[in-house]
Amino acid sequence: YPNASGCGIILEPLNVQHLSQSKRVKHQIRFDWHRFSLNVGNIGREGYRHPPTIERNLPHLDIPKLQMKHWPWRRKETYKPKK
Repeated sequence: YPNASGCGIILEPLNVQHLSQSKRVKHQIRFDWHRFSLNVGNIGREGYRHPPTIERNLPHLDIPKLQMKHWPWRRKETYKPKK
């Protein structure tokens, strides 16, 4: 990832390597280390953090089958309204 100052390892089952790239991605497990933006503001009603944003160069996992992206840095939180 030269534009993001990083690198990664992609694990992919042999039985999906004949598929198109867009279909293969759904079966991959990616361990990446690169720069990305990370929201550090309050947690909104939808469960995600909001701006302000900081940039970090960190390791993370992407597992599309589990709908996991940039774990553990972008995970959904349980919204707890203030009383």
